[in-house]
Formats: sequence, C-alpha cells, structure tokens
Amino acid sequence: MFDEWDMVASLRRSQIESGKDLTFSRVFVPLFKKLVNEIRPTSILEAGTGTGHLALELHGSTTRYVGVEPSLGMFSQATQLLDDRDIELINTTLENMAGASSFDLVLVHMCLQAVEDHTNFLRAVKRRLATDGAFLISIPHPAFFNPYKKIIPEREYSYSREHKALIDFSITLDPASPIRRVPYFHRPISSYMSAFWRAGLSVTYFHEVFPSPEVQALYGEPWSTPRYLLLGGTSTVDIGREIPTDCVAVRLATHAI
Repeated sequence: MFDEWDMVASLRRSQIESGKDLTFSRVFVPLFKKLVNEIRPTSILEAGTGTGHLALELHGSTTRYVGVEPSLGMFSQATQLLDDRDIELINTTLENMAGASSFDLVLVHMCLQAVEDHTNFLRAVKRRLATDGAFLISIPHPAFFNPYKKIIPEREYSYSREHKALIDFSITLDPASPIRRVPYFHRPISSYMSAFWRAGLSVTYFHEVFPSPEVQALYGEPWSTPRYLLLGGTSTVDIGREIPTDCVAVRLATHAI
C-alpha cells in the first residue's frame, strides 16, 4: 500500500509549498492550529506525517513532536523538510511503532481512509494516548466526498456499502497533475463510529469541515456540502461491548476539544 504514496511524494510537497493545495493551507492548517492551541498538549504524535508540512506548522506548539510515516518516499520528503527542526521522524506504521511512549495528542490527518484495517489502526491510536490524552482524526466526508470528487464511479458507488479502490484525483488549483492510483476505502459514518467504539475510543468532537465564504471563493465556487470530517475525543473505559455497525455512537461536547 505504501509504494503508491512513494510515487506521489514529491508532487505533494510541490503542491503544498506552492500554495496550490488550498485545503491544506487555508482549511486544515488554521483549524489544527486552533485546536492544538486549545488543547495545549506537551507531546504530539502524528501518525501518517506525509511530507511533514503539518508537523512544520504545529511542532512549535508542544515540547515533543514525533511523526511516523510508513511510505519511504513521504518519509524522505519529511526528513529533508524538517532536518533542522526538533521533530523525531520514524519510518514505520503506527501499529508497528516500537517503544511504549504515550502522548497528550495523537493526530491523524487524511490517512484513515487509506488504511484497510481501520479498527486495528484505531487500537494503535488508543495505545499511544496518555491518560486524559486526546486524538484528532481528519478524513474525507463519507457522505459527500464521492459525490464531489466522483472517485468511485457512480454505477459502483453506494454510500451504505464499503468500497476499496485505487483512485485518481486532482486538487483544485493543479488539475494537470493528478494523484494516481492511491488506496482509498469508502466507509459510511456508522462504520467509522463502530470502529472507534471497538478500539476503545470515545468520539466527543464531530466537526463537518466547512470553510468561510472567503476561503470557499478561492476554489472558484462555493461549497454546497462539507467535504471533510474532523473527529476527536479520548479513550473510554467501556470497551467490552461491541455495537452494531449501523449504530452511530457519538458523545458530543464532553471534552475540551
């Protein structure tokens, strides 16, 4: 799965550094900065560091910042970018990360939709959370992303079913440079919520990402629906009972995030 991301690593770095990736620079960076400033963690683990640009933006907000990235191509780009920064980078998966370190905040930005065993991945998130630690995980909005990008053909797509695909997509300001054949798993929201529950994580923050009209205008047209979803929360004690996959279990507004 990681070889596909190796092939697009240099392109992704170029898109971010040129400012063409509006969603990263104008939507997610301000949102993550706001939330990290509210949480005030002393340690952050970013799972799926990619090219390292989110780490570059956030590492000054904490005492310790660790990034894990399984794609060698992405890891190489991040290593170059962050060479003079006090950030520890590890070329591995979150599930295979060695040691017993725990963190006040675990970040997963736009990676969970590319993970086949998402429940096992979320269990790894839980293992890395300190007592009273929090997580923030962003994904394409399961209800609206495919109708927007049409990455899974309409004749095959059903919101209520899980789909596994190698997809092609482009960003708004760089349509001539598509990202090709990267793994993507469409899952309904209920599937994600059930996986959080099985992993022992409590979702207390459910944010449908919808930027300001000024930012939307940069895309050339207003957003008719939210395109991304940001989920956050903490560990929960009650992990012994599995809930049905058609049940959305969300406990809102009970934690600082």
